[in-house]
Amino acid sequence: MSKAYNTAYLLDGREWGVDANGAQTLSCKYEVLLESPLSNASLVASFSGLPAIGSAHPSFGALFAQSYKVREGEGSQKNRIEVVVEYAPIARTGEPEEVEEGSTTLACFVEAMGWRSGSVQRDFTVDAVTGAPVLNTAGQPFDSVPQVDRPSPTWFKTFKTPDRYPTFVTYVNKVNSSTMTIAGQSFAAGTLRCVQADEERVFADASGYKYRYSIALQAMSNHVKLQGANTTTQCGWHLPIVSTGTMQKVGGSLKRITVQTDDGQEVPVGAPVLLDGNGAFSPSNTTPYAVLFKAYQETTFPAMFTSEPSAQQEEEE
Repeated sequence: MSKAYNTAYLLDGREWGVDANGAQTLSCKYEVLLESPLSNASLVASFSGLPAIGSAHPSFGALFAQSYKVREGEGSQKNRIEVVVEYAPIARTGEPEEVEEGSTTLACFVEAMGWRSGSVQRDFTVDAVTGAPVLNTAGQPFDSVPQVDRPSPTWFKTFKTPDRYPTFVTYVNKVNSSTMTIAGQSFAAGTLRCVQADEERVFADASGYKYRYSIALQAMSNHVKLQGANTTTQCGWHLPIVSTGTMQKVGGSLKRITVQTDDGQEVPVGAPVLLDGNGAFSPSNTTPYAVLFKAYQETTFPAMFTSEPSAQQEEEE
């Protein structure tokens, strides 16, 4: 494969130093082919693909690019240069800087990620094909709602970091507030719930990582016809509930719902009946009115929960 000019390509042959505290130095070699040799007055040049000074190593987040060592070819090879990037820990003083957890530039080493199959038990209140609420042959809700298994795969990711992110645990039992993409699949708002955000302290890691995080986002798809609509809405983890009751709104007051018996007497209903969108009851009404209730708080999950490892990490593994 031909290589583009003025672009740095990682070479084999790393060198590193390790002590009791883990990896303390690391050297990575890159090759750059120039369109024309550097001028005699130029010793500093920037190239695409070369790690920026101060950036964390993609696999060993405790090490940061400190400097370059550049070696120019001789004679006809003068347009070929070798750049050695020197990595080392950064000595920290005072309080650590606050880092935006949603950033994709945070240093982490991904150990495992993927999908696990699974299902959950849910009330069988909505027809999976039509999206219509499930009612008995009289057009009324069942007294005892049956249960059904619903597919609910879980995305998992385990990664190590040099820094601690104590707010990760606060995302547990919250759902995504907007569309998210994981491994090429798109998930609508409210369909992903964080069910795991475990933290482990790592000791004596050779690369200087101090914390391991295990993240799990469980998916739920649930299309329902809401508020008498003819089309379905993706409800995800939120709960659509058919409006039923034994009381109804009459004017500004609540009154017990009654029905007429065969002998003409008015008696209170013995079980909840369908109500319309105004909370009123009509014996002729057989159209369910489903209302969506937000069962979970919504949030934006950090990019670290779903981001994939860099190509450089995969190469080095």
